Formats: sequence, structure tokens, C-alpha cells
Amino acid sequence: MRQTLLKDIMVKHPRVLHIDDHFSLAEKSFRTYHIRHLPIVDQQGVLEGIITQRDLYRISSPRTTMD
Repeated sequence: MRQTLLKDIMVKHPRVLHIDDHFSLAEKSFRTYHIRHLPIVDQQGVLEGIITQRDLYRISSPRTTMD
């Protein structure tokens, strides 16, 4: 692979959500901005985690069971 540096391809100012934001805001952000990952920060802007579109599907999709 080429010697590409991460700093040259990363998103320099990503959209973030705050840890106390409502889950619906993540869902809206995924749809509005056509993204699949959102960093979650605390009140000081420190990274607490990442929520993904897959997390959204796992939480909001109805589960079906097979007998």
C-alpha cells in the first residue's frame, strides 16, 4: 500500500454528538449527512466513544425469532 498518511485523508472536523444527546439525533444525523459513524464526546469535547449505523439498526430493528 502507498505511504499515505492518515492526516492527509482523515476528516479534519467531523460531525459529533454529545453523550447526553437523544438517540433520535443520531438517527437523523445518519440520514441527513449520509454518514455511518459518529464520534460521541463529553461536555469538554473529549471522545467517549463512537456510534455506528449498525448500532442504530441493532437497537431500532424489530427482532424476529424463528421457532
